[in-house]
Order: sequence, then C-alpha cells, then structure tokens
Amino acid sequence: MKKLTKSDLKKSLSKRLLKSIDHEAIFRNLPYGYWVYNDLLKSLYENGWTRFAPGFKAGVYGSSKSDYCIKILGMGVGNDPLYYCEKGEYIWHERRMMQAFHNQNFHFLPKVLSVDDSIEFLIKECGVNRDQAYLRCKNNDLLVTEYINGIPLATQTGHHLDYLLNIDQFNDAVFIEMGEALVELKKALFIANNANLVHNDPMPPNIIFSLEGDSIAAKLVDFELAQNLNEPSPDFVNKEVEGLYIKRDVPFNSRTNEHKKNLDQHLLDGSIEALKNFPFILSHPKGGMLDGVSLSYSIPFVGGASFNLGVIKRAITKK
Repeated sequence: MKKLTKSDLKKSLSKRLLKSIDHEAIFRNLPYGYWVYNDLLKSLYENGWTRFAPGFKAGVYGSSKSDYCIKILGMGVGNDPLYYCEKGEYIWHERRMMQAFHNQNFHFLPKVLSVDDSIEFLIKECGVNRDQAYLRCKNNDLLVTEYINGIPLATQTGHHLDYLLNIDQFNDAVFIEMGEALVELKKALFIANNANLVHNDPMPPNIIFSLEGDSIAAKLVDFELAQNLNEPSPDFVNKEVEGLYIKRDVPFNSRTNEHKKNLDQHLLDGSIEALKNFPFILSHPKGGMLDGVSLSYSIPFVGGASFNLGVIKRAITKK
C-alpha cells in the first residue's frame, strides 16, 4: 500500500468534506436523537449539518459551509450516551475553561462562542428557530466552537478505551512531523500548566493534527475535565480527575506521596512515544492493513487504552 505524503494531507483538508457517522456500525450505541432535541436536530439536518465525530458525552455536528461546529450533549457513544442529555453543567464548565485558556493567550484550542453569540449563530447559520436556540443554549445543551480542519490522532468508538487509528496511512516523514507537533503542544501545555491551567484529558481522540501554513500543528479539543487551579472546580470534575490519575497509570513517588508529573504531561508523553513506534508496528506483518485484508491487532497505550488496527476508520480517502 502506498503511504500518503503531506501533499496528500493538504489536498484532503482543502476539500473540507464532513462524512456522517450516523449509520457507521463501528460505534457503540450511537443515539439517533433525544426528544428534547427533536426540533434542533431536525433544523440542523435540513440545513446541511451532519454528525461527523463522536465523543463519550457528546456528538459533534458540522457543515462544510461553516467555520464552526456544534457539540451536543448525549449524542456521543458508549453504554448510555443519552445519560448526559440535559446535564448542562458539563458544557457550562467546558465553555468557561476554554475561555480561561484563551484569556491567557493560548491558541492550541478552538475559539468558543458565548451563550448569546451561540443563540444568534444557531438562528442565522443553522436555521434553528429563536425559541429553540434560546432554550438549548441557555440550558447549556450544546457548545459552539471553531471547527479545526484536521485529522484526529484516533477515533473513540464507545467500546471502552479502544481507539481506531486515523493516521496509519501516512509515510514516515509525516509521522515524524506529527511527533514534532506533539512535542510543541506539550511545551505550550506545560506553559499553561505553570499558569495553573490543565486540560487533564489530552487522550488521542482529543488531539487533532491540522495545517498552519506548511507545517503540521497539534491542537486540543474536549475541555470538559479541564481545570483552572486558581479557582474551585465542580465536584464532578475533581472526582473524575482524581480517578484518572489512577486509571491512566500516572507515575507515583511513594516517598513524596506525589505524582511525578501531571495528567497532561503523562498522556502527551504516551502519544509522542506511540508516534515513534507506529511506523515500525505498521510495517510489521502483524499490524495494519495488508492488501486490503483487515487484521485484528492492537497497540497498548496508557491506562488500559489501545489503538485497534483491525478495523481502520479512514480519515482520508485512498487515492
């Protein structure tokens, strides 16, 4: 199989095609709707919007004609995605955290619209009626952010922490540059950490490789568990972050009774190490796609996560 180059990446991203995931069998329990969202989803679909990306708590909707995308609670994947419907505290917190990072002039994340700007956006660009736009935004059922035109490092399927690798089709030169982009993201996030801003979840599905001029850049999305350590965080964030330090196997120093590094640095180190190993693993007879034959093979990551190379969800159409 011919490996794709950065020129192929540029051509693909220039098309801005968003493929619907609504009928893809690889996703676990992907919901088709929720009665409170009926009018909202109907308006989005009628005006050319599509669900193109999944998360555990939310689904992401976009349009090739818009520079923004919409994250809607409860439309994600997993055992019970609808559990998160109308739990607006997640979106309320995420918006505040994204604004906090932007207020400190960090640009490795998308811009986020305020509640009032989101209402006007839904009305003017999505064809949603004013009452429905007002209700969904005031209840924090959704988040409107800048669309990052790029490729996620991996896609989460809702099958625990089993990720589908999105970048296996690229050549070694692209892998190297993606690794360099992750190092730069780690540096920027380290500066944010020193300003007491932490993301807490830079797992592969939340890392997106985009182009800035002629260079590959790594961006972060999904700030639901982020914290501004200069102020209190909601209890649900504190409890989940505390658990993640254990689940993600963050190294612990028993003498000092402290972790050797934080979640941000630990998880980015895992992605950087994985990118170093991918070219070798994907060229091995046991890994990846060979002559169109799908093989089951996983690469261990951190904290029980793994990259599944058996059923690849292609981010770029093979030429």
